[in-house]
Amino acid sequence: MFAPLGVCVWMLTQTPNPLYGPGIMTSPTEVTTCPDFGTPWNNVVAWANNDGMEDDTDGILDFADQEENDDTVILAMAIKGIAADPDDRTLLRDAAVMILDEIGTTNNIGDGGMQWPQNYGRNVAPCVVAWYDLIIRAVTSPPVVTLTERQRMDSFVDWLPTHEPGGKKSLAENHMDRCNNIGGVCGFTVLCCYVARHVDASVITHIKVLRGFLGDAGSNGHAFSDGKFGECGGQVCKEYWPDNPESSRRPVNPFGAKRNGFDLNGCLCDDQRRGGTICCHTSTADDACFCFEGFPYHKTIYYWEGEQGLSCQVVLAHRLEYNSFSWSTDAWQRSLDWITDPAFGNNPVRRWRTTTLGPTTRSAA
Repeated sequence: MFAPLGVCVWMLTQTPNPLYGPGIMTSPTEVTTCPDFGTPWNNVVAWANNDGMEDDTDGILDFADQEENDDTVILAMAIKGIAADPDDRTLLRDAAVMILDEIGTTNNIGDGGMQWPQNYGRNVAPCVVAWYDLIIRAVTSPPVVTLTERQRMDSFVDWLPTHEPGGKKSLAENHMDRCNNIGGVCGFTVLCCYVARHVDASVITHIKVLRGFLGDAGSNGHAFSDGKFGECGGQVCKEYWPDNPESSRRPVNPFGAKRNGFDLNGCLCDDQRRGGTICCHTSTADDACFCFEGFPYHKTIYYWEGEQGLSCQVVLAHRLEYNSFSWSTDAWQRSLDWITDPAFGNNPVRRWRTTTLGPTTRSAA
């Protein structure tokens, strides 16, 4: 499972300017200069201690189980381990051992299971960030991990993005082909792997996929054809496409997009369609539909997961000095602005992004 907001908020929003931070998503320097107090930090500590945060944490990492949360515990352990006494790296070693135990068997994953891309797309990225940004960069004597252990992790990270278990699409192919939550989490994991190993050509390729996801189907982006969008109850997600020609279809709807008068500016259409069709065509609507304040759409958690992978990719790209926050008329900002608080609740993702990360980093982009 993707690292929850209690960890991600602390890791991503406390850095003065992510452009100057080395690493995939953070670095030991950034961690040690962040506040070690307040609610975000307390959440990191609670996850690191596995202190009643979730039932699905047993200390045994399993990339193939999308319901388990040990990847979150590992990332929190690495953060806390860096911030702790420099002479005490026990947490870092414990996190490294959990990762090494899992990659010792992962190369024999068979067909990957029915939900291969979701499981590995969600569970691997926090471990890659913990390993390459923090564990192997900690200044300790002796080092947290041995040279042989580093080589094992490097081999796994090199192997994973293009692996096709049982003939299924690889994580890299899922990023290119699926313009929804699955493509998003796969994309973040793939980019983490390629940035960690400095596979520059592949980083550029998948940054183009991200740019295409945000709306640029030109020479700088990757075009998602209409056929790559999913179906829901017999209704393809064209219900959430704007009225303009189909050649302009994008995973994130373009600025000013409308359909039959309904505002669809910034909508992640292939995730929103999982909630069903636009439901307020009449004065009577079902209980699951929010038909007040001009928001005639079903609530769906898929949209929020779509934002997880997308948001992490945008931040990663920004750390690589791309102007990702401003691409396609601030497409990332618009994708969350489209979800209004009255309809979807006072979600902390929205508060984090719009009040802390978005305005600060967009002004620097």
